[in-house]
Amino acid sequence: MSIKKRLFLSNAAMILAPIIVIIFIGFLLHIVFFNGFGNSKGGFKENWNTKDSALTRVYDALQKTASLDPDRLYEEKYLKSLTDQLHKQKAEIIIRKDDKILFHSNRQMTITKK
Repeated sequence: MSIKKRLFLSNAAMILAPIIVIIFIGFLLHIVFFNGFGNSKGGFKENWNTKDSALTRVYDALQKTASLDPDRLYEEKYLKSLTDQLHKQKAEIIIRKDDKILFHSNRQMTITKK
């Protein structure tokens, strides 16, 4: 093989190798962030933002209720609706006053005193 041909192949490889690597990285990022090909729902980023914003709304409403109407935290109906909202997001809550636990939304949790 002549030096001219070897030089041409070397230069072509130096140009094509980074392009192939960039395409491969783009392919992997697309799989991670969009849950594969053919799925336009958004994947990782969209699901994470949805869950985070839903929990933030519940937390903000709970904080508002605690500051404006703290007696409502004793109402069974309000606590049931709060528990239902949190279970949809796979979250739990514990409400306490000083060292006394007033309510916990996890039915399987047992509270032990030391």
